[in-house]
Amino acid sequence: MPKKKKKKKVSPRKKAAKPKKKAVKKKKDKVIAKVDHYFDKISVAAFKLRAPLKVGDEVWFKGAHADFVQKIESIQIEHKSVLRAKAGQEVGIKVRQKVNEGVVLLPAKLRPAGVPTMIAKPILPAVRPMVKRVIPPTQAKPNSLGNTKFLKF
Repeated sequence: MPKKKKKKKVSPRKKAAKPKKKAVKKKKDKVIAKVDHYFDKISVAAFKLRAPLKVGDEVWFKGAHADFVQKIESIQIEHKSVLRAKAGQEVGIKVRQKVNEGVVLLPAKLRPAGVPTMIAKPILPAVRPMVKRVIPPTQAKPNSLGNTKFLKF
């Protein structure tokens, strides 16, 4: 039987320390939500929140066909108005312009300064209240049939 040769153990060489690559974090937009559905007859966008939201916040709707800033005037959860909503809740808000599904909501302060801000305007013009014209009794129309008396029902 032949003898096995022993392999010599070579001491591990110390490798030159490589500089560690710093993880470059991309500046990620703080997405508040992504529109799941838009109800066009009542102009309401429904979505699930990823960050808290309250009435009075200004949000930026950013998407392929939407790019505007709007102040939140009302928030509803299950048809009940609330002042604030937490992350993870499904909410609906009244929007002033049409938004498609997939449009993202961002804080308005993240909007670039060089881009002109388009403030959302109401879809329908403001409706003036109807005023009834009241005819004073002195201007009542005279009876064209003279003094003929008729029964009034």
